[in-house]
Amino acid sequence: MTYIISAVTAKTVTGVSKDILDRKLEVFIPAAQLTVKKILGETGYDILIAAIIADPTLAAEADLKALRDTYIQPYLAWRVVELSGTRMYAEPERNGTFTRSGDDYNSVSPGMLAMTKADSRDMAGIYKEELESFLADNAATYTWYVVSDECGSDKGVPNYTGGVITDNYRRPTYGY
Repeated sequence: MTYIISAVTAKTVTGVSKDILDRKLEVFIPAAQLTVKKILGETGYDILIAAIIADPTLAAEADLKALRDTYIQPYLAWRVVELSGTRMYAEPERNGTFTRSGDDYNSVSPGMLAMTKADSRDMAGIYKEELESFLADNAATYTWYVVSDECGSDKGVPNYTGGVITDNYRRPTYGY
């Protein structure tokens, strides 16, 4: 799989410690990229990946470079941090999840893990909204992206009403 983002980029964009082992983030990059494929649609995703394979800097593809660097990478970085939050904060072991301080291990509270994950989810949601708005506003440039308002909402903001998370995002219609 060709990656749109690296663990180093995710750490830089989100401001998490550079000392976090890359392996704790890298395992979540493929899953995070699947969400980008869903947003862009198969055609748009394939165009982006083919361009990255041809030239990872996207020097000859200014529109795709702007899309990747300004909108996709921040979204992906926060999505990767959201997905890897537990692994970054604490190592799952056979007897539970623990943090290490020197030679000592301390149990991590579920509340702390939940807060960390919620913060990352919120940041990923903000960048997803920006990505979708940018694509919709620049439909003439990114012709493979077509906005469909099948959910009846044009906000692109998740709805957490009553503790139930509902998917209330704009979705692209794929024209393959």
